[in-house]
Amino acid sequence: MRADQNPEIFADELSGMMLGYPVSKLFFSSASQEGAAGEIAKSKVLTLSIPTQSLLSACKLILDHAIENQELIHSAASVSEESILKILSEINPPNPSGTVENKTRKKQAKST
Repeated sequence: MRADQNPEIFADELSGMMLGYPVSKLFFSSASQEGAAGEIAKSKVLTLSIPTQSLLSACKLILDHAIENQELIHSAASVSEESILKILSEINPPNPSGTVENKTRKKQAKST
């Protein structure tokens, strides 16, 4: 199967579902920031229609893998958290004008 016939779609969350027989539907959405006030809007990005038996099998498989790999998931989350905190520690708090200055940029500006 060609890649253009099997697109990868990003979704932030499962926003709803209709569980039924013989088919169920899952609704996925993604969030985006809209407007000057910064409201968060959700837009539907995918509706997946799947046989209910296949959905239940997939749910079981996902949970089994999550339990089996929980140490790896925890470890990866810790590493990611450390990396994010390191990046944030390199940023100064907002200055009086409300903007954030980057320590790295300040150091580069001083050295030139």
